Amino acid sequence: MATVQRNLEWAKGRPGSGLLFLDRAGMAIYYGKLREARGFVQQAVGEAKSRRNSQRAANYLAGAANAEAMVGNLKEAKVLAQEALALDGTIDTQNPVATVFAQAGDTATVRKTIALLSKEFPQGTLIQNQRIPVLRSMIERDPAKAVEDLEPARPTELNALGPIYQRGLAYLRWGRGAEAAAEFQKVLAHRTIFPESLVHPLSQLGLARAYVLQGDTAKAREAYQDFLALWKDADPDVPVLQQAKAEYAKLN
Repeated sequence: MATVQRNLEWAKGRPGSGLLFLDRAGMAIYYGKLREARGFVQQAVGEAKSRRNSQRAANYLAGAANAEAMVGNLKEAKVLAQEALALDGTIDTQNPVATVFAQAGDTATVRKTIALLSKEFPQGTLIQNQRIPVLRSMIERDPAKAVEDLEPARPTELNALGPIYQRGLAYLRWGRGAEAAAEFQKVLAHRTIFPESLVHPLSQLGLARAYVLQGDTAKAREAYQDFLALWKDADPDVPVLQQAKAEYAKLN
């Protein structure tokens, strides 16, 4: 730990140090330490701004906004998303923050982003077959249709895992525990793909919820325990952690 801190101190003000700070933020987020992550994100943003790279700073903020939204901190997420757009209003920033607005229920903004992506990248395979389907799924109220929206992503979904995770969430909303469990298990089976991604711990929680839907209390309890053990040092006020603890308590 002392070595890591020395490396961070050494990196301050040096070219490219933003990526190091961002990596530390990602590690903190993975374990539910959002407060710690915010400090690293701000240092990364500060480094990008010092290099007059507004787009990179906006990208860092967009990533942080998505993490906040995924754990239920929607107020913080929207603030970061707006800060990102204020720095860079191009599609390069509108695209990543669209998932924040999707989780916040701002479907109009998401639809505008989808239309812009369709126009700007008509031949973009990942945009057309992965990103747009994910955004459509996130704002679709009918969970069955949300699952259908994600079908085009299947051939390339292991590139990012996001579509698999979203399909799992859609199946949870649909009340189909077995199918949801299969999707979350697929994410967990590919931990080496974006190993610091928040979808990994949240898929562990999703798996617990899927087992509850199936009525398998023993497996649900074990899955909750695995998630809570991973997040044992997480910030206690993170909404998704509070929800997990309450759900787990009902099983005992």
